[in-house]
Amino acid sequence: MHCGLYTVDCPVNARKSKGMKNMKKKILLCIAFLLTAFPLLAACGATDVIANYSVKAFNGLTATLGAAGYEYADGKHKAVSPDGTEKFIFGGQIAIEIDIAEFRAAGLERMRLMELMDAAGQGNMTLDGDLLTVFLAGANVAATEDKESAFEQNIRDNRNALMYSADMGHFGIALDGMHMFEWAQHADKNDKDMVFVLPPDLFKDAGLDTERLDKWVYTEIEMMDKNGKKSKEYKLVKFFDF
Repeated sequence: MHCGLYTVDCPVNARKSKGMKNMKKKILLCIAFLLTAFPLLAACGATDVIANYSVKAFNGLTATLGAAGYEYADGKHKAVSPDGTEKFIFGGQIAIEIDIAEFRAAGLERMRLMELMDAAGQGNMTLDGDLLTVFLAGANVAATEDKESAFEQNIRDNRNALMYSADMGHFGIALDGMHMFEWAQHADKNDKDMVFVLPPDLFKDAGLDTERLDKWVYTEIEMMDKNGKKSKEYKLVKFFDF
């Protein structure tokens, strides 16, 4: 069980707040991730419940996104964020795509990022122009044009990557333990319906100034493991409320 408390100070651009002066808003998120890999859950069959409801909730997400928030090509389905700068890929491969233009505007040097990725042996990450893609290894399934079937098969084949937060009412896919995609169980009862999470260190080392971010927020998370041991981590988070 991991419990995280996000405390975020993020400046609001006055131009984008209808004349309001710059202000700071507090975002408190408490995340208690219930990993489906726990033996106790596997023994009682709870993994099936989590998987079933995750598929139902994801179908609700894609329905809300509509045609403008969905792409399909070459066996790849993509759930597209409302502003079009992030995508969750499923079907033949589970991955997230992030447009790092905002990061570059906040000081990140693309060539430096590529050098750091190569030096760190980030084999599950690629960078093409401003498009950063992070893959979940071993997530290949037979390509199908039916997005509901494609997503369900991905979940069945990769249960260890599936998470659930009872406190947040979120399901999530942990691509490598650091990069995550989350979606709300009930979008009508949640103010964070689609969430992308990135580890910040690689981007900061490439020059990212987190104080200059606009839509992404940089937040400290207090984590608690299943033994009750606490630790703190920083993450880059971007969420959408439908």
